[in-house]
Parts: sequence; C-alpha cells; structure tokens
Amino acid sequence: MDLETLTLRVDIKKSLIEDDMPITSDLATELRAWMVSYALGIERPLLPDDHLFPALTGPRYRWRVTVDGTKEKYQTPSTYVPHRPATKLHRIVQSALRQVGLPTKHEGVHTIRRAVARHFYDSLAADPKRGHDGAIRVVMTWLHHTNVSTTETYLGITSERKVRDESLRGRSFLPRPAIADVISINHRPA
Repeated sequence: MDLETLTLRVDIKKSLIEDDMPITSDLATELRAWMVSYALGIERPLLPDDHLFPALTGPRYRWRVTVDGTKEKYQTPSTYVPHRPATKLHRIVQSALRQVGLPTKHEGVHTIRRAVARHFYDSLAADPKRGHDGAIRVVMTWLHHTNVSTTETYLGITSERKVRDESLRGRSFLPRPAIADVISINHRPA
C-alpha cells in the first residue's frame, strides 16, 4: 500500500494476478488512521510484510497475586498478530450489520462488496455519456470479473428485462393496423 500515490497492490487469488487498485480520498483518510492505531497496538513500526488487517489473539486469562496475597484471575486483551491475516471476516461484517439493525443470516464480506459495487455502478450509469455499457465494464474490471454477464448477475442488474417490461407493459404485442387499412386490403377491386 502506498498512501503517497494512493495505490493498493492486491493479489487476486482466483485469477492469480496482481492489480494496483486506486485508493479513494475517504479510504486514504481511514487507512491513515488505521495505520497509526495498528502501529500503536503492536508497539513497533509496521513492516512491509505485515498484513494490512492482521489476525488477533484471543483474550487470555492470567493469574496474579494481589497485595493481600490472594490469587486473582484476570483477562489480558487481544493483541494483533501482524504476520497472520485476519480470519472470519464474515463475523466482523455481521457485527456491523447487527449494529445498524440489518439482517445477518447468510451475510458476509460479499454483502459489502456487492453493495459497494452496485452503488459504484449506479453512480457511473447515471452519467448519460457512459450509460449501462460503460458503467458495467468499469465495474467488471474493478471486481476482476472476466465476463460482463457475471458482473450483471452479481449486481442484480437486469437491464434487458427493464427494457422489455417498459416496451411491452400495457401495449399490444402485435400492433393492429387501422380498421380502414384492413378493409381496404381485404376489399380491393378485382
């Protein structure tokens, strides 16, 4: 990650490629704050091989001797493990969804990925110069899909159905010719 050039190198495991993704200004602000908090949490400068989102140790229980000589059990907080990536990310997403009152069953990281991608698509497609075709191709590359139809399905975009519905709803499928035209065709003089 390079916050100077606003670039994040990403390894795409499915397609086995590396991509330098752009970092938005709002994400850069959040990442800078996270990096400070992260470095304070591990009590050392971050190293190039440290994971951006590290694993956490579980809370640990320890014993200590109090002033009066009795033993007391206490809990130490979780700590970051920079050389291991975070796991069970779906639980983090579910916790966030629960906090804002949204359903959590079968939800996870793809819920966030899909919602952000759909928002990005909608904002691009609203530009008449870009439209659906331009927007879907940009989002397709952002999601690292190799097929437009995969991206359309992923985002729940059914532009063809929308056009179909708007063009047919309440209209005759086969427009009838005017009655005068029908009479003149059927009653031509011989």
